[in-house]
Amino acid sequence: PVTIPPIRTLVAELRPNGGKSLRDLVEKINENTTYNREYVRASLDNDFQMIYETDSTGEYVWVNNTYGRYTGKQEHDLMGYGWLNTVCSEDRQRVRTEWESCIEEHRDFNLDYSVIAMDGNKINVTSQARPIKITGAIKGYYGTIKITS
Repeated sequence: PVTIPPIRTLVAELRPNGGKSLRDLVEKINENTTYNREYVRASLDNDFQMIYETDSTGEYVWVNNTYGRYTGKQEHDLMGYGWLNTVCSEDRQRVRTEWESCIEEHRDFNLDYSVIAMDGNKINVTSQARPIKITGAIKGYYGTIKITS
């Protein structure tokens, strides 16, 4: 005799993932990823250090609120290479050259320089950034700027 499985078993086999489509699952993954990213960024906004994230070409794509509080700049002013406008003029070319070299050579960035504070005074800082690698490919950099004076 042929045994026919119960109808619930047949329906479960015909509707994998509990009846959710692949699109539903991808949307849920994207939603969770976005939530996690925004949760981390909200936490970092209250950090005492200036924090930034770049894309794979080294252009800023995000900064925490602390960056703006120290420099007086809006987030959109710092995006791309706009952040270089906060570096003191006597350090700017040296910082840009070292930053571009690190991006080109896929290595860490670690440099002391001065930035111009909101009140116009110089602030001595140390900036460090590391590549964000996913499956061996650099997707961007994550960096901090610590005030040293």
